[in-house]
Amino acid sequence: MTKTSWDLPEADDDVAAERRNVTRLLRWISMFVAWPSLTIALAFLVFTGPSDHWLHIFGLLPLGIAALVLFAMAPRLARRLVKG
Repeated sequence: MTKTSWDLPEADDDVAAERRNVTRLLRWISMFVAWPSLTIALAFLVFTGPSDHWLHIFGLLPLGIAALVLFAMAPRLARRLVKG
């Protein structure tokens, strides 16, 4: 088999696999935080209104949004964390 210019050496394959693993981990953790935060906050907002649980709503919504941002930025953060 001949090597072409886009074939990566063995070490780069290991770095790419590690970056994929870190990306998956970051996304899994972010969804573990985002899903309950957003569903609980939206349930409070819809079923009880903002007057009863405003502290919970306005505490959980930014946490859920921050976790969604982490989900979106996971590949970039994995590139930064795993140097190769």
